[in-house]
Amino acid sequence: MKNQRIRLFKSNFLEKFTVAHPCIPAIVFMPVTLFFLVHIQINVSSLGYIFLGIICWTLIEYSLHRFVFHLPIKKNWAKKASYYLHGVHHETPNDPWRLVVPPIMSISIYSFLLYLFSKLIPSNYLPGYMIGFTVGYLCYDYLHWAIHNRKIKAKLITYLRRNHALHHYSQETQRFGVTSPIWDIVFGTYSPKPLTKEPFNKVAYEDKQ
Repeated sequence: MKNQRIRLFKSNFLEKFTVAHPCIPAIVFMPVTLFFLVHIQINVSSLGYIFLGIICWTLIEYSLHRFVFHLPIKKNWAKKASYYLHGVHHETPNDPWRLVVPPIMSISIYSFLLYLFSKLIPSNYLPGYMIGFTVGYLCYDYLHWAIHNRKIKAKLITYLRRNHALHHYSQETQRFGVTSPIWDIVFGTYSPKPLTKEPFNKVAYEDKQ
């Protein structure tokens, strides 16, 4: 297993945009969450939209991972784009600077989705929805970081770590959900292969049976 940093660009300036310190998502998106929290109308409907935002994030997470990060296109440009977006993480999954989404990517995607949601969701419920969506995204980034970098004994984290390990090491075209397997189950990309027989990483992540 390769653990060394892989450069994507010769330019040091461009290379800086391909990595991110784990604190970056919180620095960027916690203020956004607080902004929406200030503007939320506290009622049952808003709480429902918070939950809807979380569920929507899990679907976006699954869709981006399956159809963008693993582009299902065999053209050379798609293979190259897929490698730049996500393939480098599969080649060096232990690189802590490539476990959370770089801000140039996260801010761009988030801004586009915020614009889209603002056209689809009533304005009085948009803050609640975006709180759920943003918290869902932050949970994804930090859960992904934790399952690669921390050996947490909690049963749920252990399950998610092993589930993600199968995606990395034996089922790259399956198990796209990181925070939840729900959409893999819905769309048929959840293999019944036993989790307990696949270690994540023998150096850092393997769980003792």
